[in-house]
Amino acid sequence: MKKIFLGFFFAFIIILLFPFSSYADDFSTFADSNTGSGAPKYPGTSTTVQVGDIIGTKLFSGWDTYYVGHVGIVGPDYKVYDVVKWSDVTQVSSISNFVDRFNNNTVGVYRPNTSSGNRFLAGTWAKNNLNKVKSYSITSATHKIDVNYCSKFVFQSYYFGAKYKFGLGDNNQTYVSPTYIIDSSKFIVNAKL
Repeated sequence: MKKIFLGFFFAFIIILLFPFSSYADDFSTFADSNTGSGAPKYPGTSTTVQVGDIIGTKLFSGWDTYYVGHVGIVGPDYKVYDVVKWSDVTQVSSISNFVDRFNNNTVGVYRPNTSSGNRFLAGTWAKNNLNKVKSYSITSATHKIDVNYCSKFVFQSYYFGAKYKFGLGDNNQTYVSPTYIIDSSKFIVNAKL
């Protein structure tokens, strides 16, 4: 009996210490949770929402970035996480509310040419780290989370959350515009809303 107990005890300790070791480099493990049948569709389309989708527009004149556009990222709860110039700085919106903010301008859904698991990790990072953003400023310090702007936050979600570099390498002193993300050949346009 004592040997059985010790065997279970050591097995339990090993599971606690190494719960995801076999998944560390296999992002495809997350694919089912990202494309499951319970995921909603984008309004007016047959496109399924996926965690880590980037939603944005190139041109907009109005409440936020005027001529350079705006982007946000879909989290694991299918909400859009973004950084704005408003007094609240950060925003969590339903997809419909995010799209409605753009006064009928075309809003696109963009997916990086990377695995579903990478996208899931990026969306989860966005949800878990949006509260670290304290102020809005367009700065070149891509490694700083507390001072942020919309496209930098999306970039950071992929860079820190999924180790996806958007083709920028390890340069932590650059600007990342919404159009850089939207126009990049590293992304697939999945829907127009």
